[in-house]
Amino acid sequence: STIQRIIQNAIEAYHPKPVRSPGGADLSIYESLFLEYMRIYQSHWRDDPKFDLSNTNAALPELPCPEMNEDALMRIARFPIERNFNLAPYRKIEAAFDVARYLGERVGTQGNRTGVAPTRCNLQVTGRGGGHWQLRHHDDQLCAIDRGPAAEEANKCYLTSATFRLLTEGKLTVAKSIDLGRIVLEGDCPGRKSVSSLLEKLVTNF
Repeated sequence: STIQRIIQNAIEAYHPKPVRSPGGADLSIYESLFLEYMRIYQSHWRDDPKFDLSNTNAALPELPCPEMNEDALMRIARFPIERNFNLAPYRKIEAAFDVARYLGERVGTQGNRTGVAPTRCNLQVTGRGGGHWQLRHHDDQLCAIDRGPAAEEANKCYLTSATFRLLTEGKLTVAKSIDLGRIVLEGDCPGRKSVSSLLEKLVTNF
């Protein structure tokens, strides 16, 4: 009933043309058209599926599933109605800077031969071409780069893919980016200094 009310309100509020009743038209035509469209969604109603969120929660623990309240449903309904359901065709968006590729080319360039367990740092790069990684390092030397955040408590580093690109191009320094708020570090003071030094090596030839 909530979804029905939301769809009706959205059509009345956002449809580009006034919605008129069919008058004396044969409603069976509209009913058959409605049934034809609804067959597309029949598979959604056959059972009560359960979804495994283990990988999602591991990769994005800071992004809980949004609450599907009336405001959220209205935003979802508004988008296609305002466009008269003529959605733009799929277009692949190329990343301006592929951080994953950049980091992938640098995995294994350093090794940890001390036998001491490495320290972990969570690196989160937002924007196109970004992602979430954990950097394993020892004495400011990079040991390995893994996808996804570290499960245990670790120092954290946040920046955008645009900032990351400027760092690799030498147009920004890590210290200047921190001063400008383009890089945010979380953790204790020694940990932040270590991550800053590690990031400086990561965006240059180490």
